[in-house]
Amino acid sequence: MTTYRMQGTPTQLLINRQGQLRAQRFGAVDDLRLGMEIGALVAESAEVVERPPSDELPNQKAPNCDDSGCPIP
Repeated sequence: MTTYRMQGTPTQLLINRQGQLRAQRFGAVDDLRLGMEIGALVAESAEVVERPPSDELPNQKAPNCDDSGCPIP
């Protein structure tokens, strides 16, 4: 509890594949929110593992997209 400065239970800790603490919350967390955050970490891990070096990626973007992603209509 000292290492992560936990205040008590329930506490949510999300740690990525590289061992970095990505989220920490004290108290109950909505299941859908937790699922989205876990999904984002899984996608991030897959991107780190499977993504080719940036110099091998084509420099094309879909319309209306930027470096942060694409809006959903």
